[in-house]
Amino acid sequence: MADDENKAFAAFTQRGSRTRHGLGGTLQPDFILKTKEFEDCNENFVKELALRATVELFTDGDVVLHQGDIADKLYFLKSGDVDIWVNHVKVSSVGSGSVFGLAAMFDTSGGFNKRNATVKSIGFCDC
Repeated sequence: MADDENKAFAAFTQRGSRTRHGLGGTLQPDFILKTKEFEDCNENFVKELALRATVELFTDGDVVLHQGDIADKLYFLKSGDVDIWVNHVKVSSVGSGSVFGLAAMFDTSGGFNKRNATVKSIGFCDC
């Protein structure tokens, strides 16, 4: 873990909470462009996406998102691993460099998309 990540993790764990915290970190456009979902996107779009991003940290077992909730943001998993659960059944695990919560990107006519899975952190995660 890099020095900046160690400092962020130390600050996070000292809070004594298992909930997510926006620490004002940054997401670099080159990280986004390395994901298969965004590798062919316009560079200006990716830069704007990176500017609007916030970094959230999660500890082991934290719920990143809940199945059935309104899909209001997507997640880029910068480091760590998460389990994906559908109807209380684990269906997959993904790691660093993954993107999840894509339902937030799609507009539905007259309403909001809902989360189709619950995502839980495995150990320390940086999204």
